[in-house]
Amino acid sequence: ERKYGNAFSRSYMEQNLPGDALVDIGKIEQLDDDHTLDMLFYRPQEEQSDSQVVKLKLFHRAEPIHLSDVLPMLENFGLRVIDESPYKITCPDGFRNWVMDFTMLHKSGQHFDMERAQTLFQDAFAKVWNNDLEDDAFNRLILGAELGGREVSIVRAYAKYERQIGGTFSQNYIEDTFARYPDIAELLIKLFNLRFSPAKKLNEKAIEKVLVSIETSLDNVANLDDDRIIRRFVEMINATIRTNYFQPHPVTGEKSYISFKILPAQITDVPLP
Repeated sequence: ERKYGNAFSRSYMEQNLPGDALVDIGKIEQLDDDHTLDMLFYRPQEEQSDSQVVKLKLFHRAEPIHLSDVLPMLENFGLRVIDESPYKITCPDGFRNWVMDFTMLHKSGQHFDMERAQTLFQDAFAKVWNNDLEDDAFNRLILGAELGGREVSIVRAYAKYERQIGGTFSQNYIEDTFARYPDIAELLIKLFNLRFSPAKKLNEKAIEKVLVSIETSLDNVANLDDDRIIRRFVEMINATIRTNYFQPHPVTGEKSYISFKILPAQITDVPLP
């Protein structure tokens, strides 16, 4: 109490309840020289479960976070910032921490499980912040399709391969395609997992069921280019015969790169070497 009794500014106290301050103090207390960033992604209690409004608090040690660094990252997660308030927390010893409080809109917010979304977002945002996950609009699938950051990297990797084999669609267009059809992106990851996960026995019936679900979902894809992109992704996954995706890293738990062995002859319109 002595440490934080006068640490908070008047503007912070006007906008936050005492219970909020206790949660924020807990987050600030976890910061140190090795762990300079913490966060809390949540839906405000006053909002209904079908609301598009979500909140993010970023807690940063010693130095303020620049808004210009954060806004593009949040936009790539499909979040639109509608309000932002920075607060300086000054302890009696003069040491400062910072809280950046965002109010945002997410068009799929009314559909996702907030507890799962919180875990997925916080893990992925930390990885983007630490340059362990690419910062692009494929990250819209983390909340839109409720996929983990590394699962989204599977889609990203195949998109880059599609460009290598002469695909005519830009990465931005492919990102927009899957943002329009996140359920199909989720089915593609399910197909990938069924084909390659060592924890699952190869089940051809389950694989065929997912392929049928994708084909059925394509009935709702009105744009011919979107249809072509999705079918190409199905082909690329089916043409893959090996991957390192499930191989654990002895220290970090997961490898920083994803490798595929692909048989390009099984993909239509692939140019000759």
